[in-house]
Formats: sequence, structure tokens, C-alpha cells
Amino acid sequence: MEFKEYTLSQLSKDNKGTYGIGAPAVEFNKNLYTYLRITDINEDGTLNYNNLKSVDDENADKYLLEQGDIVFARTGNSTGKSYYYDGEICNLVYAGFLIKFSLDDKKVNPKYIKYYTMTREYKNWVKEIQTGSTRGNINEKMYGNMKIKLPPREYQDKMVNLLDKIDKKIKLNNQTNDNLFNLGDALYKELYENKDKITNDWKICKLIDVAENYDAKRKPMSSREREEHQGKYPYYGATSIIDYVEDYIFDGTYLLMGEDGTVVTDDNKPVLQYIWGKNWVNNHAHILRGTKISTEHLMFCLRNTNVRDIITGAVQPKINQENMNNIKIIFGNKETNQIFEKTINSLMKHYKNNIEENKRLTNLRDTLLPKLMNREINLDNIKL
Repeated sequence: MEFKEYTLSQLSKDNKGTYGIGAPAVEFNKNLYTYLRITDINEDGTLNYNNLKSVDDENADKYLLEQGDIVFARTGNSTGKSYYYDGEICNLVYAGFLIKFSLDDKKVNPKYIKYYTMTREYKNWVKEIQTGSTRGNINEKMYGNMKIKLPPREYQDKMVNLLDKIDKKIKLNNQTNDNLFNLGDALYKELYENKDKITNDWKICKLIDVAENYDAKRKPMSSREREEHQGKYPYYGATSIIDYVEDYIFDGTYLLMGEDGTVVTDDNKPVLQYIWGKNWVNNHAHILRGTKISTEHLMFCLRNTNVRDIITGAVQPKINQENMNNIKIIFGNKETNQIFEKTINSLMKHYKNNIEENKRLTNLRDTLLPKLMNREINLDNIKL
């Protein structure tokens, strides 16, 4: 099979990239354009829906993405991060720290470029090309000159079709999990948020009365140590960042709550992460497990608790252990607790299954990707 080499600019409609709009983000408003910033793009190139913003600028319509466009982060620690726009959100405007290339579908299958940016070859190129003494930087010209070897179009289409099936299943599982959490939240509000129900067999207690804190077992690891001990167990640093190490401290189901940095969501709820299995946690997250209520029950309590008043720190927001332990928890009667826990245990079992399936699918995709790019395996022999 013959591969031909092109630059990214040669594969683009205007033979160049364009910088995004330099406008501030505003609170999300369905009557405004949705704003795509670097922070809205996950490490795997998917969209983070948790904190979407809008843009209110008279020139915003000049920066609307079209299906088949791809944007790249141009500066900072996220340099090289990419997002392929498939039209999943209407009226999406890209921000100033992003560079857009409108791919010409007559020259290339646009999604082939998306998958190229997931390869080790691309990531190595990003490391080598970055400039700047303290902050990485790749400008439009550098991206435009990036060289990409393309197989024949028929092969591109077959490869994209195969990998896209995997990604669509991962996306569906993620959407299902979002719905599961929404169901759990709705049930919690229905059963527990009516304060008139609090009678002799109901009470308001402190978090420490219904949960155990494992912060004393936390142990941080330096970046050098993480590199030396790369392995199979999740290492949770900040609650949104996961590496992998050879060893583990914890084994079981736990709930992490952000201790410093990003500790609260836009609606003033604590930043939480539900984990299970063997793992290692450092000192940027509190580690909790339910005692008188299940860990899952505790999670939904906290997901629906405003913690703005307990945050300290003028420069770096922090939820200290004392304030966390004193968070008020509604402890229902035995019947209500049993109804709630039976339902959410079923929801979270489904959630775990979806997460585990996504891990397998992601591993399959990431294993297939370089082999398909290098045509080491026959596409026609792969059945999903």
C-alpha cells in the first residue's frame, strides 16, 4: 500500500489554520453561542460537558465551527490537545487559545486526522516542536507544516468506520452513566430534601458520624516517582487526573472529595470521584467510605450538598478535614434508607459495568490504532 505525505495545511480548505476569538466566557445561556475553551476538551479529545460556558460577542458568528473542523491547543500545559467537531453541539465557537483547521473532505477523511492526533507519532511531534522557555507553544504555521502520511482514501474510510464504532459505544456508555447519576440525584431529592419529614426516627448528623475518613493513609508521589513506578493501578492526584503506578495503597470502594485547588462545582457542590479496586491516592483529595450508610449513599448526599460556606483559603480554595467532617448529612429512617440504597446500588452496579467496558474498549482502540495506521493488520479480518 502506498502512503503519500502531506502537511496539515495542504489537507485544509484554506491551506491554513485560524486563531479563535479573544472574548471572555460568560455563564451558559441557551440563547448564546456555546464557547469551546481548552479546559472544555478532555485529554482523549472528547468534550467535557460539566462546565460549558457561552460567549457574548458581536463577532462570535465568525468563529463558528463546522462539521469536520479540528482545533488544536496552542499554548500552556495543554499544547497539542485536539478536538474534532462532529456537530454534536450546535453553534460552537472556538476560543483564542485554539487554532482551527477546516479539513477538506475531498483530500482526506477528516476523522482520520482526529485519530492521527491520538497516535504516539503525533504526541512525539508535539514534544519535539514546542517552543517557549516556560510555557509550551505551537503556532498556526507550525501546525500547518505538520507532516502526515496518508494511505489511500478507501483504507482511511474503512479504518475510521471501525474505530468510530468503538468510540460511539464509549460515548453511549458515558451518556448512560450521566443519566444514572441524574436518576440517583432525583431520587435523593425526592426522599431526603423535604425537611418536614425529619421526625424522631430522622435526624441531621455530621458526615463523620456516618463515614470513615482515610486521609491518614494518603501518600503523594513525585512526577519522577510516578515515571519510575508506571504500572497498572490508578494513581489519583488531583481528583480529575489519573496516572498509573505499580503499587497500591487502597483496595475497595471509596469516595474522593477534592481537598485543595478545584474543590467546588459551579453550583457549589463538592468535587467528587467514585473509585473502586486497587489504587493509590495522594494528599489532594479526602478519602471517604460510608459506615452507617453506604459509600454510594454518601456520594449522593454530597452531590446534593452546598459546601460554599466551608471553603477556606484566599489564594487556593481548600476544604479542610475539620470542615468536611462537620458537613450536615440527613439520616433517614431505616425504611427510607433501604429503599434509596437498593435503588442506587443497582444504578452504580450498572455504572461500574459501563466504566469497565469503556476501559476494555479504550484499550482495544488504542491497541488497534498504531497497527492500523501502519497497516500491520488486515482491516477485513477485524469483526466487532
